[in-house]
Amino acid sequence: PSSDIKADVRDVLICKAEDMEVKNRIALVVHVPFKAFKSVKKIQGRLIRELEKKFNKKHVIFVAKRTMMDKNTVKNGLKFRPRNRTLTSVHESILEDVVAPATIVGKRTRISVD
Repeated sequence: PSSDIKADVRDVLICKAEDMEVKNRIALVVHVPFKAFKSVKKIQGRLIRELEKKFNKKHVIFVAKRTMMDKNTVKNGLKFRPRNRTLTSVHESILEDVVAPATIVGKRTRISVD
């Protein structure tokens, strides 16, 4: 089974991997370049299973490395800021990466007064 993954893993590039502690368990967050994330998505289920076997008692999460642009991009010489580079858009897509095999059906926004 791992031999058919080997051919697909050759296309995978990794920017960085970091451990995060979540509710007294450790999660391994693997950052992948945005352009290479499409190839990771195809084999993500099998790849996560194999890596969780390798690193026992660790959850493995793949996240695309995205760029956020500041509001004042006009000052930096650019004409406009693409919608997918805004803070909200990047945060929403990271959330979609984290819950990867599943899809997000509904969201709630909670606002409180100081």
